[in-house]
Amino acid sequence: KTDYRKKMFTWARFLWLTLLLNKLIRIRVHAEIVFLVAIVAVSRKIIILDYKKLTPNLLFGMAAIIVALGIG
Repeated sequence: KTDYRKKMFTWARFLWLTLLLNKLIRIRVHAEIVFLVAIVAVSRKIIILDYKKLTPNLLFGMAAIIVALGIG
């Protein structure tokens, strides 16, 4: 009887860890998708910028956003 309980407890722990890891992997995938969409949005913004009206502050700000998204 005790051996059966140990096996069930081990099986329950295994299932719990599997579900936890699955959830963590899903969260990571969602975060990666969010970062990719943000990078695409910033890239579009850079492409459509009017370079004649570009200020250094805007250029440095966009560069900081790109670096932050790249690191994230």
